[in-house]
Amino acid sequence: MTTSVDLHLRLLPGIPLVDSPFFDAICASGYFIADEERIARDLNQHGYAILDFPNTDIWARAQRIRQALAPLFADARNSGDRHGGRLMPPRFQDAWEVNEDVAAIANQAALLALLSKLYGRAAFPFQTLNFERGSQQHVHTDAVHFNSYPPAFMCGVWVALEDVTADNGPLMYYPGSHRWAIYDNEQTTASAADRDRPASQAAFHELWNALIAQRQATLATFLPRAGQALIWTANLLHGGAPIIDPHATRWSQVTHYFFDNCAYYRPMASHLLPGEMAFITPLNLSLGTQTVAQFAGEPLDEALVRQNQQRAELRAQTLSTKLPADFEPALYLQLNQDVANAGADAAHHYVTHGKLEGRRYR
Repeated sequence: MTTSVDLHLRLLPGIPLVDSPFFDAICASGYFIADEERIARDLNQHGYAILDFPNTDIWARAQRIRQALAPLFADARNSGDRHGGRLMPPRFQDAWEVNEDVAAIANQAALLALLSKLYGRAAFPFQTLNFERGSQQHVHTDAVHFNSYPPAFMCGVWVALEDVTADNGPLMYYPGSHRWAIYDNEQTTASAADRDRPASQAAFHELWNALIAQRQATLATFLPRAGQALIWTANLLHGGAPIIDPHATRWSQVTHYFFDNCAYYRPMASHLLPGEMAFITPLNLSLGTQTVAQFAGEPLDEALVRQNQQRAELRAQTLSTKLPADFEPALYLQLNQDVANAGADAAHHYVTHGKLEGRRYR
């Protein structure tokens, strides 16, 4: 007998199950059990779902992560080892490489099985971000940082490694914003100047702010206890609330997941029409292997992928040389203490963020 899931996978295999037009029928069929249906409905309707992380040892792992990473963050803040540029307080990208507990959380079997069931394709983790403190990051969608073809086969899972309060910069998000259109360079580029802007989410801040105001969207914050998690879909607007208590930590881990049988790319660095697609081959952290771009179960033509990558890389290299003639790195850091405190490279920050944000450099 043909089920609603079979119908979806036959007619719309390029759409996640949680976004299916047959979603209600899928739920009514009994495909989801126990708490799975609540999570699926929350993702479908709100773009996020809250759950207890499915592992009883999360408490011990959280404590070990804090103990192991705290001295690394302290060292980085004092101009010490930044682990190849991946440790930029308040976050450590891909700490799974140096910490087995971070890797274990990212690869938790029950979570992978749940995500795979929700999306209708096998999930795999490709990136971890560990935070010592709140990010205070402007609201954004992950869909401009990394996305897939077919679209939306990407999600994030945020796990609290300690109790979160309103004072320590909690995660914030706009429920329902995942249903808004995904805007990328193809919709926001009208001139050569637009095309030449750096690959930075700052280029979208004004647009997101305008959409929030237009839709009168309501901001929500996540105040979990240690061990609670939040799944969000690729297009949910989310960010970090302001930190009220400057001494407070907010230990947490984000793991980003892709799903099998897709092509993966960085939208901010891509322009589809001129063939400048910043394709990526994400590392499947579960298998330790690179995941090549696929369509309909077959790898995309390697020459096509590489040509697109090379064009995107060439444009990025050209942009990196576009510093003002009178740019002085030391002065830029002096004028922008938050950049200096983060330990960021002055030239790279100005090209990718500072120019768009109208920051002073002289």
